[in-house]
Amino acid sequence: MRRPGGLLVSAVLGSAAGLAAQDSRPSAQVIAGAVDSLARRIVSAGLTPGLGVAIVMDGRTILSRGYGFADLTNRVPAEESTLWYVASTSKSFTGFAVSLLAVQGALEFNQSIATLLPGARWHPEVDPTKLTLASFLSHTHSLNDDVIVTSAAFTGEIPEARWPELLRYATPRGSAHLVYSNLGYNVAAMVIDATQPEGWRHYLDSAVYRPAGLGDTYARVSGLDRRRIAMPHELHPDGSFTTATFFKTDATMNSAGGHLATLHDLARWVVVQMDGGILDGRRVFPAPVVALSHRMIAPQTVAASKRFTYFDRAG
Repeated sequence: MRRPGGLLVSAVLGSAAGLAAQDSRPSAQVIAGAVDSLARRIVSAGLTPGLGVAIVMDGRTILSRGYGFADLTNRVPAEESTLWYVASTSKSFTGFAVSLLAVQGALEFNQSIATLLPGARWHPEVDPTKLTLASFLSHTHSLNDDVIVTSAAFTGEIPEARWPELLRYATPRGSAHLVYSNLGYNVAAMVIDATQPEGWRHYLDSAVYRPAGLGDTYARVSGLDRRRIAMPHELHPDGSFTTATFFKTDATMNSAGGHLATLHDLARWVVVQMDGGILDGRRVFPAPVVALSHRMIAPQTVAASKRFTYFDRAG
């Protein structure tokens, strides 16, 4: 059994607007102390080799700390500079970037994907004029795909420049049910590429990471000190762990699952979401961008796809 290189926990405590009176809740010091104690006990009990915890409250980070080891076998501690692989949370960056372009008027969520990707090739049974950008962002595009998703996430064998022509292998699923997959956010990256000559990676860097002060967030592996990366670990039958290989490369650090970031940066990203684009007391993103990135754009979820593991989805 394999566990990821450290369990990344983001404990979020909302602003006063969504809570009872300030004096009815614990202080930041009490909350941080309680979570710090819990994290130490989790690692001490051997439940995970390493743990990263960031808590934000009222627009500021009240706890940001690594526990245990980012690489147990080589005894590399989890610390403030550790880079945590955030997997599918990468979709929040890509979705935010598309929302930013929409508010700027570069595209619209209800535009057909045929208009946004005029050079794409589609399966003969797929009518791209009836698929919108919103349907891809909300996992309701009704397409199956292994070619693009497998290359993007696992093999890296197919250059991203070829993805639009490979959409012809995305076959219709025959249902409009919400089915979570990576395809929608790989398509979103294609849309960003089509509107921004620098490509989605550079656009996210200049338009999203820099304004938010995310100086240690990367959609790549090259150029980074590998000792900073929280490694995956193998869990053995006796309860012990050994470090496994981090398989991600630049080619597989994709728009649907492929970012490394420090706890500092991830905490700031949570504040952006909670406080409508305000960071450090100043506005860094227009409020409509954050609102759009939070808007429910999937249709009412039908019964067949309402249940997802332990959760019921509304849309």
